[in-house]
Amino acid sequence: MRHSNHVRNVSFAFMALLLLGFVVVQETWAQQSAEELYEAAILKKEADGDLEGAVKLFREILASFPDNRGIAAKAQLQIGMCHEKLGFEEALKAYKLVLKNYGDQAEAVSIARARLAALEARKVKPTFQNHLYSWADDDFLLESMSLSPDGTKLLGIHISMPTGQNVVFKDLTTGKFEFITNFDWESEGHGWTYNPVWSPDGKQVAFNFGVWKDPAEELQISDLKGESRTIHRCEIKAESIYPIEWFPGGRTILAIHITKEKTVRLGTLSVQGGVFSSLYETEPQKRANFNANANSVIKADLSPNGKYVVFHELKEGIRDIYVLDVAENAVKALMDSPANNMQPNWSPDGKHIAFMSDRGGTDAIWAISMNPDGSAKGQPFVVRPGQHTNLVNWTAQGLCYTEWIQMVDVFTMPVDPHTGAPAGKAKQINFRPTGRNSFPIWAPDGKHLAFVSNLHGIPNELHVVIYPTSGGEARTFLVPSSRIGGPMPSSMLDLRWLPDGSGVSLSALNGKEPAASMDEETRTLFALDLDSEKWQTWNIDLKHKSSHTDWRKDGQGFYFTRSGEKTDPLAPGIVERDLSTGKERYIHRPEDFTKVFYPSIRCSRDFSKLAFCQFTGRKIFVLDIQSGEILSEFKGPMFPSPPSWSPDGKHLMIPMFQQNIQLHVLSIADGSKKSYDVDMEFFPNSGIAVLDWSPDGTQIAFASTYTKFDTYLLRNVIPEDKK
Repeated sequence: MRHSNHVRNVSFAFMALLLLGFVVVQETWAQQSAEELYEAAILKKEADGDLEGAVKLFREILASFPDNRGIAAKAQLQIGMCHEKLGFEEALKAYKLVLKNYGDQAEAVSIARARLAALEARKVKPTFQNHLYSWADDDFLLESMSLSPDGTKLLGIHISMPTGQNVVFKDLTTGKFEFITNFDWESEGHGWTYNPVWSPDGKQVAFNFGVWKDPAEELQISDLKGESRTIHRCEIKAESIYPIEWFPGGRTILAIHITKEKTVRLGTLSVQGGVFSSLYETEPQKRANFNANANSVIKADLSPNGKYVVFHELKEGIRDIYVLDVAENAVKALMDSPANNMQPNWSPDGKHIAFMSDRGGTDAIWAISMNPDGSAKGQPFVVRPGQHTNLVNWTAQGLCYTEWIQMVDVFTMPVDPHTGAPAGKAKQINFRPTGRNSFPIWAPDGKHLAFVSNLHGIPNELHVVIYPTSGGEARTFLVPSSRIGGPMPSSMLDLRWLPDGSGVSLSALNGKEPAASMDEETRTLFALDLDSEKWQTWNIDLKHKSSHTDWRKDGQGFYFTRSGEKTDPLAPGIVERDLSTGKERYIHRPEDFTKVFYPSIRCSRDFSKLAFCQFTGRKIFVLDIQSGEILSEFKGPMFPSPPSWSPDGKHLMIPMFQQNIQLHVLSIADGSKKSYDVDMEFFPNSGIAVLDWSPDGTQIAFASTYTKFDTYLLRNVIPEDKK
């Protein structure tokens, strides 16, 4: 019996010893496996560079060995270190978990606390912006801007009378504007400038230049005192060239050359002059806009090391961004996206590209990281909202950009029928959408206003609105032309009522596609019959330089302007054309001119007189239609809109916008002028673009324009976690 108990006791002891050994062996094996897994994760992180794979193994340690606190704490610490490169916010979370869950692991806690403090110090600094320029504040309109490399000067083009179209810069330290060129509009050999860009040292600028009487364009270089020289001249008519950016070292310029066939060539040109060397060519869509440059087709920027060119290109109505390897002459897409991506700018360190995109549903400034080989790294990210934004250039000081907002709406205002003096407050008409309505004109009976509306915000799609002044529903009619020229084009200045009030008319460019050259463009006259709600078209083929129509009293003929030079086959002047016979007669020809442009004409309400604006000399003339005699002559504004007639034909009214908005009422009889201030409390810094005096003389209708044009410098463009 004792023997049996002894055996049983030995067996229990043996089993207990065996079990104890198993537990010890199991703990030893588990500890060894956690360490081996940890070493494997470290190897994947440091040797293979596979941070995501390493994080996966570290998380496996946390899940499988939660009681091995030493290894677990080190694994959680390593997750934070991996995320410092993978994701800033995830790194913060990982280090905070070390402090929260492993307070007894002194070494891991000490390292995590130090890492966390360093990250908090580097935490994303808020982007902020400096306001560099405002058209409203400076009263000095700049176009085609570029910020100097040192951030102290804002380069641009200033267009004004009588100084012309010149390269200027604003000294941002003093606020003063300095002229680099001093061309005027009318002198022999003078011309226009556009697209100025800084040299790398900020001591020179390159720009394109054209002489009014010579169609050949040039690329010129000038110092800041105006000493300039031509480095390339387009000898062929209808070709143009303009600079994009200087290569590092300042010996070569990246430029765009537009051929007479409208092929756009991106290439290089030595600052010493010579042959343009093409790197890339594209044939844009026929409707591409080439006014001043080809930015709507291609807009480019050079990488800081000069090895790559990033550019957007318009294809099938969408802009996409591409990168050109200068040495290999190879082009590849920057990213795969169905969105509209445009205006790319390379960061000064070459590590990022900023661009505009609507990929988020609305326009915004985006950026994408770049590899040294010119390829994209990762996915794009939003920098800031950017509606109405255009990127200018990116310097060491920050990303320069402009914001352009324009609203145009129709107002009516009571006036004294004898003097035109304001007799009450202006009131906006009750029509929606607002912000896209202009060119109002009264019906002969005063019961309706006709005006133009960019009703749906679609480019090159306008509607004529017939608005009942006494109340009721407005009627809208789509303009039957796809060649209008923009959301509120100046071509709509000749919106007119037919003499009998049965409808309205306007003129627009012919065809669905542009002609081979500007000289071959013609215009068509459209008339809308309000009873049938149908448009009638007269294929009168007015030459492109002919425009701005108004009706003859009987409605069977019309008047139009013909701009041009002495050498033109068709002499400039004011012409009457009969619709049934097609015969023409000049009712006015300028006596002394080199180049004449007529911005607008307007017949008096009895159709006996005609007022017209002449850009050359900035004058307004009143013409007796029957005799052709000039009855009066007035000094006009820079870009005069059609003068509006008083009902009795004794006065003209024109808007002026200087320090305040004024109505100028001009007397036909004695040439006197009276000025009246207009209180525009609806929009600050508003102006009056066009106006019309009602048939009974008690009201005027006008288009109020509000424009906000500002330039900013965005600092800290790239957040710390994206650098």
